[in-house]
Amino acid sequence: MAAVSHISFSAQWIPPIAPVNPQQRTLAQKVYGFVKSSVFFIPNLLIGSIVRWCVLPSSFPLFMPKIIHECDQEFKQAALEDNADPHTHYITSELEVTTPDHIKLSGHFVKHKKHDDHPAARVIILFHGNGDFYQSLSWNWLPELLKDSDTPYSFLLFNPRGVGREGTPNEQNLLIDAESIYQTARDKLGISEDRIDLYGHSLGGAQAAQLKKLHPQTGGRLFLDRTFSSLDKVVSHIFSNHFSFVRDCAQKVVKHYGWEFDNYKAVTPIEDRVHIFTHLQDGVIPRSCSLGKAVESLNPHPETISTHFFIYSGYDDSNPHMDPLSSCRKEKGSIEKTKALLLDCFNHGNSAQEEVI
Repeated sequence: MAAVSHISFSAQWIPPIAPVNPQQRTLAQKVYGFVKSSVFFIPNLLIGSIVRWCVLPSSFPLFMPKIIHECDQEFKQAALEDNADPHTHYITSELEVTTPDHIKLSGHFVKHKKHDDHPAARVIILFHGNGDFYQSLSWNWLPELLKDSDTPYSFLLFNPRGVGREGTPNEQNLLIDAESIYQTARDKLGISEDRIDLYGHSLGGAQAAQLKKLHPQTGGRLFLDRTFSSLDKVVSHIFSNHFSFVRDCAQKVVKHYGWEFDNYKAVTPIEDRVHIFTHLQDGVIPRSCSLGKAVESLNPHPETISTHFFIYSGYDDSNPHMDPLSSCRKEKGSIEKTKALLLDCFNHGNSAQEEVI
């Protein structure tokens, strides 16, 4: 049975994340930060943890690490078996990345067998949703869709800090994690930035959008799947039936503990191709909060930002937020139409406004 190789990499405090390096703070800032964290240690521990688990439930410490560990063992066993299969399209390697602030991230590099022999081969960094982890295989529809495409696609998978591993997640720290994986693709794997694409689902779309904002003119493409316009709008929607005072307090608390994620603002300076997929019946990210709705109202770059809207015909087992994008509808002919649209987006960067009805 073919072994699974290991890839290790240590990311650096280099632009564009160098400004958030805590070592660059002045002595006065460090002293103030230490005193503040000491005085408010208990409330920060309690309230900050609650906010974090609400925004990123896959970081919940009581049962998620065990679930992720069990799924990880199954994932690694499947990788061994796939690597030994001569008919497989992909070879999987284990990945360990150390961030500049010394957090270890685990993941896998799923490499297309034609990657080294094709000059236009691309790598997609995958960012999963807030209640998910990559070992759950919720992303697996994408390699299946692209395995026979004209362009060989490989995939970088990882869990950010706090999801089954060490570290405290917040918006800034998740961006450091994302940049560390990006450096791995560019500096360790030797992938040209023009051939590094980003795909994010839900909260993962926020990570992908913020990362792409740091590399706005590199030629890589951005695919945002059922992502919100801003976390502030999502919080406002959740507390829409409460008094305005309660809603305003909730928004301020979420921002205070380092969660903002304004995705509309993030995509505004991006000059590379952006595809935004929105489900019109999404109960988790309703249309009023969706990035697709915000861009539809005021598209900052209509020549590069494409919006694609999906609609279910309605059936009992449908989940408009979590179902694979490639099978968003199940009546006759709709799956083929959806797959054709997605393949066109990935292979040709189609910019036409599309709607699957």
